[in-house]
Amino acid sequence: MKTRALFIHLSPDLSNALLRAAAVMEVEGTLDGPARHQQLDALVHEWHRNAKTDPKDKGKSFAHGMATWPSVSPRTRARVDALVHTWKTLDLQVVSCHFPSGHALETCPKYLFTLGTLPKPTPLLCAAFNSRKGKHTCRRDSWVEALRQAFDQNANQPVGWVSSLGTPVYDLTSCWAHRQRKLVVLVAIPSRTRPAVPEGLGYFPSLKPSWILCCLPGRPACSPARYAVCRDRLVAAIADQFFVLAVRREGNLFQVLSDELKTQSKPTWVFCSAQESPETEGNRALLHSFSHCTPLRLGKVASFAHGHRREPLQDAPHTLPFTESGFLYHYTRSCPGPWPGQTRCEWAEDLLQNRPWADHTALDTLWHILWERRLRASGRLIRQGIPVVSWTQVAPLNLSRLTRWNPALIRWTFEPYGVAVRKDVLKRLGAKPVIYASDKDFAKIAPKDRFRFQLHRPGQVSWKVEKEWRLPRDLLLDALAPDTWWAFVPTAQEARQLEENLGYPCRIVPLTAFSTTSSDRRKR
Repeated sequence: MKTRALFIHLSPDLSNALLRAAAVMEVEGTLDGPARHQQLDALVHEWHRNAKTDPKDKGKSFAHGMATWPSVSPRTRARVDALVHTWKTLDLQVVSCHFPSGHALETCPKYLFTLGTLPKPTPLLCAAFNSRKGKHTCRRDSWVEALRQAFDQNANQPVGWVSSLGTPVYDLTSCWAHRQRKLVVLVAIPSRTRPAVPEGLGYFPSLKPSWILCCLPGRPACSPARYAVCRDRLVAAIADQFFVLAVRREGNLFQVLSDELKTQSKPTWVFCSAQESPETEGNRALLHSFSHCTPLRLGKVASFAHGHRREPLQDAPHTLPFTESGFLYHYTRSCPGPWPGQTRCEWAEDLLQNRPWADHTALDTLWHILWERRLRASGRLIRQGIPVVSWTQVAPLNLSRLTRWNPALIRWTFEPYGVAVRKDVLKRLGAKPVIYASDKDFAKIAPKDRFRFQLHRPGQVSWKVEKEWRLPRDLLLDALAPDTWWAFVPTAQEARQLEENLGYPCRIVPLTAFSTTSSDRRKR
């Protein structure tokens, strides 16, 4: 089923009328998505009935009436006018949907709000599907290897890709297609803070999809779970051929693909794993249920050449201090998704190119800091979002008293990787110890010192054991004297691995040297 047969562009007058109707329902906020589409469909039927009554009118009187529809307060009308103006500034258009009888999307959405156009003729459109996984994406995950193979198979083919945003497989697909100068059709969904189209444009700042489409132009009108299913159904309906990576048998995505393939036979390549698991039971079920599904085996994955060593790794100097007072320590953590300062498409390229630092482990994060020669300030977990670089007085040998598993963030609170900088140097740059205080005391803190605030509720919430300091800006390692800072990792092997991938000489100390030197000192 070609995309042009699924959707028909409405006339400018009718499109403007539906934008205004959508704006009214957005402002009122009482109807969910399906109910709004019922209202839009009723208006379109009225439009056509009006046009049949007076063929010369061609809907003009109806459009004029919509300019003041419905009878709302001046304040509400002003909000409606502002929304319509915003959407028209984006050049949003409206298309009607014509899914086949019995299709899961036959009744909703009846219309899509779109930005951009599809070229004519429209090339064959591909889509990749993968059941939801954990937050962390690794370059050697079998589904990532399968996706690389699907991209390699189509790199030189005149095809486009249908994708979305918010899941690793969609993010990787959108970014790869953009980098390969392929046509990208993006199914956008709203976030908690932004409507669908601005969310799609803001999510990939460097990506310019050929066509963005969404069910409604405003903020969420359905639950996140419903949006996710409708998103997958739209991607499947628009695409002409599928690549199935790893799909669970009992998940929503398996049902989406099964429903779509029952409606129309589409070329479908299903990756087969050497070892079956619950993560790929849906793959086997699709191959068994649909004769036009073709099995694919994973081929050999090309490895990325590591950077060469320019200088030998420096041995740990025996003069390093082992007290907590002389240095402050910044510990790195694993980072699902892009690093601070890294675009989503740069993250995607690292994964798809199988680069050794792409897993974003704590070691990879340390590599990224040393490669950039910068510790980037972040306000993510700081009151009022003030960007800071966090430090602690707790030295690596005493880290065990701080390390805990954080189930909410799905990571360890501290890992033995990081950067040590002399305390007096950081103090001159503006670093100060944290102020542990209650909520009611926050207003008493001078505005210039509020970056230091950390909530403290004795018996409930206490972080004093971390002995935290904060620097309210980025730290440029190039600006520091070489003898005032160094990096540390647990083992000599990791130190060498880090230095090999870094490509320039840097003082990297394995913590085994800490332990050995400290033990020798105690014996003396």
